[in-house]
Amino acid sequence: MIYKLLKYKNVSFIILAILVVISLLNIPALKIDADISQFFHEKDADYVLYQKLKSEFANQEDIILLGVKSDNSIFTDSFLSETYRLKESLKIIPNVKKVNSIHNLSFPIKNSFGLIPVAYLSKDRTGKYTYSKKKITHDALPKNFISNDQKAVFLWVEIEPDLDPLVLEKLILE
Repeated sequence: MIYKLLKYKNVSFIILAILVVISLLNIPALKIDADISQFFHEKDADYVLYQKLKSEFANQEDIILLGVKSDNSIFTDSFLSETYRLKESLKIIPNVKKVNSIHNLSFPIKNSFGLIPVAYLSKDRTGKYTYSKKKITHDALPKNFISNDQKAVFLWVEIEPDLDPLVLEKLILE
């Protein structure tokens, strides 16, 4: 077979060149389906969790990630209060649907009544924040909202889909 290819190397080269050109012309028609639902059963626990997170965090194109850096640590009452006020002020801006942060995250605890959500951060009667730093830094979900060095908090700002570019620019500047 190799001898025939070498004997007709010009013809083989032309055929190969034609196939490459045809392939290159078809590249724009190439579609990639990134939907993972085709790989999982509807009742698969991982797929159910994915669907829950997907509905909670929306499309990546409609999210603005805002980082707020602390001078020392994020685990101070003043910094946590400041980021909470920022989160609340972002929620009232037009075209902002939802703001996710460490302040509105919770984890499930199983008790005799079933699963109940418990907030990672909560305020006591005196206005001081109570939290488990170990729980926040070791759980997977809060790691999406704090930096590795624990000196910055990330706010995930979900905006209305398909905003006009001018409206989006105005929103970002606010």
